[in-house]
Amino acid sequence: MDAEKFIDFIDQRGIEYRLTDESIILNEAPCCGGQKKIYLFREGRPGQPLFGKCYKCDTTWSSWTYLREMGYDLGEIGQLHGESTLTHTEATDSLGSLDLLEPVGTVVTKETKPVSTGQVFLVSHFYTVPEMPDSEAAAYAIKSGWTPAQLDTILIDHHSNSVVFVCYEGEAIIGYQRRFLHPVDPKNKTKTVQGFKKTQHIMEYANKGDIMVCEGPFTALSAWHYGFHAVCTFGAGVSEKQAELVKQLAISTGKSVGTAFDLDVAGRKGYKTLATALYWEGVPVYKIRPETGNDLNDSWQAGKGYVRIDDNEDLTIPDLKFGGLI
Repeated sequence: MDAEKFIDFIDQRGIEYRLTDESIILNEAPCCGGQKKIYLFREGRPGQPLFGKCYKCDTTWSSWTYLREMGYDLGEIGQLHGESTLTHTEATDSLGSLDLLEPVGTVVTKETKPVSTGQVFLVSHFYTVPEMPDSEAAAYAIKSGWTPAQLDTILIDHHSNSVVFVCYEGEAIIGYQRRFLHPVDPKNKTKTVQGFKKTQHIMEYANKGDIMVCEGPFTALSAWHYGFHAVCTFGAGVSEKQAELVKQLAISTGKSVGTAFDLDVAGRKGYKTLATALYWEGVPVYKIRPETGNDLNDSWQAGKGYVRIDDNEDLTIPDLKFGGLI
């Protein structure tokens, strides 16, 4: 968004701040009881909020979340960030036509007003559009790390009570995967839209840090919060095509590559497959593990970090066992 508009907004409402060439320094930090300041970078990406952190606790903040925590009207915040001009129907249309998956089993939701089963919605609309009902899935997405930076890549299907992760190729939507909050089979929490060959694609949450390859979208979202250029492979079974896409991304950006697969046998195999494939291109791959829990999302939600693991495994004799190519 336009930094000057944000400055005008907080200036008119008496929020104390000072400016540097690069940042807006806000004098009150809701996460620390006002004991330390929050900074937001003045140069933001078009159509997205300004982002920054708290100097004391390193909590990630955006202009959108800061104003929300300061208690300002969500309609005003949405208008400032260019959201209030869209109704939820118009917003769905602007994201392209998505033929949603059929609901799986019994839909479990709060008692709410009826919602069309043929639409997906922006997460923020459950907070900025007055006529929208409460959404358990939207609340779950925010708790798991959603920010307005993922405005058009993480959506909500209210009917099936699921979070929808949209995969883009350039500007085109090529597929998506649902994460059900109350799946019929606890072992199958996700379902991919029919025809989307997820093993032929990767999903990115771009950032300034190293490339960090993760199994699931929420883990990738946490990696993004840690500052990584996050990549999701939709599982630990890395395919030959996905390894090639990660290699191309590493070469084009000049970034190092890490993995944050789950701490299990499948995660170990995924790491070795990717590391072996990139070894021959001179691209080393390292591993990180969460300080707590089984993945980065567990650690991020607990306010913890991660540890880099040095691996001395000899990859000169490759063991390429790529995941399925369907």
